[in-house]
Amino acid sequence: MKERAIPSPVTERNAARVPVVEIIDRSTLGGGQKTVLWLTQGLSGDPHVEIRIACGAGGLMWRSFEAGAAGAHDILLRRVPSPLSLVRLHRLLKTRRVGVVHTHGGIAGLWGRLAARFAGVPVIVHTLHGIHYLHDRNPLARAAGIALERFLGRFTYRTIYVSASDLASCRKHRLSPEDGALLIPNAVPAPDAARASSAAEAFGVPEGSFVIGCIARMDPVKAHPVLFEAFGSISSLHSHARLVLVGGGPLEAEYRRLVERLGLTERVRFLGFVPDGPALLNAMDVVVLPSLWEGMSLSLLEAMAAERPIVASRIGGIVDLVEDRVSALLVEPGDAVALAEALDQMIRSPDLGARLAAAARASFLRHHRIETMIAQVRDVYVGGLRRAGRL
Repeated sequence: MKERAIPSPVTERNAARVPVVEIIDRSTLGGGQKTVLWLTQGLSGDPHVEIRIACGAGGLMWRSFEAGAAGAHDILLRRVPSPLSLVRLHRLLKTRRVGVVHTHGGIAGLWGRLAARFAGVPVIVHTLHGIHYLHDRNPLARAAGIALERFLGRFTYRTIYVSASDLASCRKHRLSPEDGALLIPNAVPAPDAARASSAAEAFGVPEGSFVIGCIARMDPVKAHPVLFEAFGSISSLHSHARLVLVGGGPLEAEYRRLVERLGLTERVRFLGFVPDGPALLNAMDVVVLPSLWEGMSLSLLEAMAAERPIVASRIGGIVDLVEDRVSALLVEPGDAVALAEALDQMIRSPDLGARLAAAARASFLRHHRIETMIAQVRDVYVGGLRRAGRL
């Protein structure tokens, strides 16, 4: 596919700005892609840096990338990328005299950092949106992931960890040099309160329904079957309870069959990928995330920002966001009985949910404003460029 880019207007100010390329594998709808878009939008008027994006085109985020960046470059990176993609990426970095490469996720983090190294890019930054290989059941795969990150860390100016739990894992496994590891917690934009809608209007459920919402891709790590088992338990106690699933993935067809076998078809709504999932939050009575592990969940951050009650797993990345019985109800991962009990508490005690949601919203405002995250990442770019003599 031919490379596509949207040029920014040539002005004296633009000519002085240093190109920064955000690299991610695909333009599908995901947490890493959202972060790339928010960084791009937040730095669009910056006097020092000009943001470009390199990733595979065709996903739900591609048009937003085109609209927000100085250039959106169609360069698809797979686990084993084509030589042509690597040549295109190298050419982009060389011809644009790129000052900073910022890679996101494992695939882009590998090939993007190597391409930046060979192209002589002076500042290489990487964000780990969760350390996936540490959760691999295969010890050889875990060891390989650790060894590879240690190697790449030798020429990475800063590695950004999105949660305190991930930073602690970094130090435990010595993934990054001590002076190269940096905590910048995930953040999301504050929601638009005007987008509120009723559950019946948003999801097509009966008036008066109690809506349990889960916003997550359909992947084994998100543990949807545990949620289905828990929901099956409480649906017999609360006939007005409904489960709404936002997100898709390769397991969607299998999960639909599972819901049918459990006799829950009439009470469960599969919405698939929704471009603006946060717009639905105000129509949810509680947000649930039964994940087995997380880096730092953007869907929970969005729920906190929207002041929605939360039930989630007690795991790293989530305990960095909320505190059990202070700003959420937390249960052990994989425990369907405990999850059902927590959801039952939320249904029976609206006051409890309101109190927890208010505390979660206050924590979001203190620690996870998108403006703070963008400013911290910008400081990394500018500090690296000054150190390299490009500013």
